[in-house]
Amino acid sequence: YTLATVPAIAYAMYWKRNHKSDEEFEKMLLESSRNKSLIDGSRDKKQNMVSFFDAMKDGDPEQEARMNQVLYGGKGDIKRHYAIDESLYGTEEGAEQQRMAVEAAAEEQSSRAIKKKRRKKGGKKKKKKMVEDVAKDETKSKTDSIDK
Repeated sequence: YTLATVPAIAYAMYWKRNHKSDEEFEKMLLESSRNKSLIDGSRDKKQNMVSFFDAMKDGDPEQEARMNQVLYGGKGDIKRHYAIDESLYGTEEGAEQQRMAVEAAAEEQSSRAIKKKRRKKGGKKKKKKMVEDVAKDETKSKTDSIDK
């Protein structure tokens, strides 16, 4: 066990002699203008976060509303996904256009259902026809082999 702990002890002694204190390390970092701007930015962000969480603890209604908006991801509000023509809204002409659109949608849906049925039936006929063709080929090949 002694041999296994020697490297760890040697490193600990080296680190203790050559390690800079936190204050010295911070002074070294602040000497560079780039590091200074990064450190100042981090401090500002930390202060903003502290004030944000303090407002959340206090129950600030404005902060609560913003937090709910973030948590819901915009899904809490009702959104209109299409434009409304104000000139037609609530008029006879608008009602007529809506009725025609509903009828067209119903007609399209029924035509899709009919096409789907046709495809489904056609697929079965094709499979059935293929099975019959294979069966004919097999019987034909057996009769040919018997004739020979």
